[in-house]
Amino acid sequence: MSIRRIRRITLLDRLAVRSSLIPLNVILTKSVSDASGHSLGRVIDVVVKWSGDAIYPDVKGMVIKDQNSESELLVPASKIEVFQASTRTIRYLGAGPGKWERRRGELRLEADVIGRQIVDVQGASVVIAKELYLAWIGQTMYLVGVSGPEKRRGLKALSKVDSGLIDWSLVQPFGEADSELKLKELHEGLRRLRPGELADLLQELDDEARDEFTASMDLSDLADAVEEMEPEEVEDLMVDTPPEVAAKLIEKMEPDEAVDALRDLGRAEADEILAKLPPEVSEALEESLEYPETMAGGFMTTVLVISSPQDTISEVAEKMRAAKDHSTDIDATVVVDENGKYLGDVHLFDLFIADSSQAVGSLLGEHDPLYIDAEAPLREVVKTLIEARSSSLVVVDEEGFPIGRVLADDVVDALERSSGFHFKLPWNK
Repeated sequence: MSIRRIRRITLLDRLAVRSSLIPLNVILTKSVSDASGHSLGRVIDVVVKWSGDAIYPDVKGMVIKDQNSESELLVPASKIEVFQASTRTIRYLGAGPGKWERRRGELRLEADVIGRQIVDVQGASVVIAKELYLAWIGQTMYLVGVSGPEKRRGLKALSKVDSGLIDWSLVQPFGEADSELKLKELHEGLRRLRPGELADLLQELDDEARDEFTASMDLSDLADAVEEMEPEEVEDLMVDTPPEVAAKLIEKMEPDEAVDALRDLGRAEADEILAKLPPEVSEALEESLEYPETMAGGFMTTVLVISSPQDTISEVAEKMRAAKDHSTDIDATVVVDENGKYLGDVHLFDLFIADSSQAVGSLLGEHDPLYIDAEAPLREVVKTLIEARSSSLVVVDEEGFPIGRVLADDVVDALERSSGFHFKLPWNK
């Protein structure tokens, strides 16, 4: 099911603009003449001013090839007579055109944009710019749209209005290291995408575009997206990222996802990243890495909210608030005795309906506490989860101290990663 988005009103929503679009490839078929009708040459490119934050770049001129010298000349847009797609010859009303020289903030659409990857932020898809569309707004020509064959993953593009046409205000372009083809900041639409959508985009972008994208992203948002990526794509991203940046990214990720990412790297690369992490973080990750990925300790999360039996529900709630950044990994509070050994779990629903002054220990059930050993194999974890009809299991060490939690989605990931493991779900019997 597609995620419905609120569309913003764009230039391409205006009938007058859409009916007067001029494709770039049509402009490139035209010749330019002076006021007296003398041919100056043929158009080989269109130049726009690209400040990096312009919604619609305005055309500054056209590059023509002189028919005599074969040199490239610039015809300023301010001296071009307004023309339409059907116009055979573009009239230039100024003095003789000067030599073309690139100035800062200028782009040649054919040379710099066509064939490049862009992101349709409304449709959450990667597009190769195959054609660009321009339109006159008054006496000024603007770049207003783009279309191209798509490499799609996920949502149907809501921004498309005709034959894959996308309004330029809804795209995020990318350029080479020395290119002007980039925004000063990421398009605001990208900041509203969900982690899974960002992950799809990261996996579709080429290395240069992905590097530019990730360098501009907030680390927390990037970490959320990386957690949704395929293992081989995460490995590529980590290998291409400087170790100090990779370490910051790993620190932002959920512990179990961070372990998976490090496990997929070579030992040398993983050690280099671990060395740049805070000691308490690296120690916790190294402990999880010691377990095979087919054991509970190898795919558990180490995020736990721990309470003592005498803690009130109100006090537990404060602990939950402190761990809100890890909310997807928390479905209960772990209750331990005075020595720190596991007594049992109290799930969120029971906490929610309890009186705020009630001691959490009073909510512990009469049955033996449910847990799994850190060295329990994947098959045993699955069996225990099914029999207990639980969404998670606390993982304890050999002395009975809680060291992590295995969530149902962790088990699904482990099943997928575990080659040769065959498990039939109960409803598929």
